[in-house]
Amino acid sequence: MKVLFIHHGSLNGGAPLSMNYTMNALKPYGYKFTVGLVSYTQDSINFFEKSDNEVINLSWIKIQTLYSAFDKPIYNRYSFKEWFSVQINREKIKKQIKAIFSDGNYDLMHLNSVVLSPIVEILLELDIPFVWHIREAAPKKNRDFRFNKIVKLMQKAENLIFLSEDEQQSWLGNSKHGIVVNNFVDFKTFNTKNIDVSNVKNKYNVNSGEFILLFLGGFKPHKGPDLLLKALDILVNKKGYKNIKCIMPDTIKNKKSSLKLIIKQTVKQILFFYKKQKDFDKEMFNYIDRYNLKDNCILLPFNPYTQELFAICDIVLFPATVPHFARPIIEAGAMRKPVIATNLPILNNLVINGKTGFLTELNSQSIADSIEKLYNNSELSNKMGKNAELMAKEKYNADKQILMIHKMYKKAIN
Repeated sequence: MKVLFIHHGSLNGGAPLSMNYTMNALKPYGYKFTVGLVSYTQDSINFFEKSDNEVINLSWIKIQTLYSAFDKPIYNRYSFKEWFSVQINREKIKKQIKAIFSDGNYDLMHLNSVVLSPIVEILLELDIPFVWHIREAAPKKNRDFRFNKIVKLMQKAENLIFLSEDEQQSWLGNSKHGIVVNNFVDFKTFNTKNIDVSNVKNKYNVNSGEFILLFLGGFKPHKGPDLLLKALDILVNKKGYKNIKCIMPDTIKNKKSSLKLIIKQTVKQILFFYKKQKDFDKEMFNYIDRYNLKDNCILLPFNPYTQELFAICDIVLFPATVPHFARPIIEAGAMRKPVIATNLPILNNLVINGKTGFLTELNSQSIADSIEKLYNNSELSNKMGKNAELMAKEKYNADKQILMIHKMYKKAIN
């Protein structure tokens, strides 16, 4: 059976990793996957082709990101422009989707995010079987006609997958429409036995006796890098823990950029949300300079293969400012690492406070205090890491989760 799996964004973040694990785990059931990329970049192409998937260009698809994954009001000119673009291109996109599904002889489409809601409406009209993966919690603000439309599409869609009960409830209230399939961990990949820790430490210039934090959020505002850097300032400068270092992937650009990527980034610079991100990046670099943290922050380009970074860290940090299902937390569990995360919905189901890590208040002092507790108590840290591994194996087992998706595929196709 042939499945067109549509990915909405870039290679950054947990969604493409989850998608790749899902496809690889479903292949023994007889599925053959084609990956449709809305963000068609060479890095993404290489990543998915490495797992023997065909990759096609779907950059003509219009998505609704500024309201769904984010909560920009309709009167925000960029939000309105995005919504308007979806409307005026609808019939053109409808024809292209119909042709691609027919020409590719696909049995099913799998949509990887709520931001693909404009495509859902078209698939319902064309009676094309599909599965819709909802990876994002509903926006809390600006719940206008756009929110109502997304909810109506979810109610009409027969095959919905949510990452957690909290996300399901945020969109549909007490309705149990759809199923909940948590992200899962590839324990063969995320396994300390497969990694030479000494070599990895040398690779990243990590010295013996240093206490290593790992933060996988990049400089994305909703992942809380500003809270983290202020917490580092407290620990390093005010409390004198000079041997603390924080590894921060996806905070500097990879020097090897394709011409297509350079052109795309240049075009994006004229957009508000990209300029805002650039300004935030600059602010984070200013923090590092202002707090004299250059020697304590190991800034790295994006790398989807993070298992070696987990292997050399002592703690994983996830100080997010908005609720969402955080893949790094369950990967940390597989690698026996305790996690410090902010006490928000969804996150507070992934971390058991005091057992697999700590849940903190949404401020830097609380984060710093939790880091200090584990810095000064390696026995507690090791115990939490072991508890996190047990929890990951029990709750985020791939076999159980994949069987649920396989059953939904069969239901959708039949």
